[in-house]
Amino acid sequence: MARQTESERLVSKANLFYKRKGIALIHKVDSGMRVIQGRLFYSESRGLDYSGTLKDGTHVEFEVKQTMKTYLPMSSIRDSQVNRMSGLDKFKADSFLLVFFSEIKEWYRLESKKLVKLAENGYTRIPLAYFRAFGYLVPSHNGYPDYLNPETHVDSNSLKCSYREWMPKPKIEAIYDSDNFPQRKINVLDAEERKRRIRAAIEQGIKNAEKKQQAVQVFKAMNRGRRHGPKR
Repeated sequence: MARQTESERLVSKANLFYKRKGIALIHKVDSGMRVIQGRLFYSESRGLDYSGTLKDGTHVEFEVKQTMKTYLPMSSIRDSQVNRMSGLDKFKADSFLLVFFSEIKEWYRLESKKLVKLAENGYTRIPLAYFRAFGYLVPSHNGYPDYLNPETHVDSNSLKCSYREWMPKPKIEAIYDSDNFPQRKINVLDAEERKRRIRAAIEQGIKNAEKKQQAVQVFKAMNRGRRHGPKR
């Protein structure tokens, strides 16, 4: 069994508190982790870290992450987990990302819809500033995070603009020179690759033109036969 991180240990305390108070019944999900030749591997179908049910019957699932940096790398979240959150949203389940910034001892809860949108737009990191603007600060009680009762946004001034206005514009200098915004992947083709794709497109266009010409000739031949009628 893998050793628990500090964040998982604290979340387990919160889950025990919720169970004793009759607030929710939440448990840790099997990570699907396997040890092969001394290395750790996760199953591709791995779901979220925690799953359970609230007192009112609402299904809840969430992922817990911990980082020592001022941002969370999107690479720490698997595509299957993002897809899982997206699917849960369709069924009105309570799904979110719970992140512990260990250096400043702060917890933040980010709703799944915002995480899915970041993933769909190709961002590679989520900075602390984003969590403070669009996530929820999670209060700490007796050392554990009360993640079912998050507080309001920390940086309320950032909410005066819309989501699209707050996100960085796709300019390389604006994206990679600052840690205050999510980083975005930009795929740039080299000159040889561009030439190869252009040649392939031209060749495909020629093939399509030849097929079209053949179809026109067949169509004309058929019409010619109908106009003159069958030969006697």
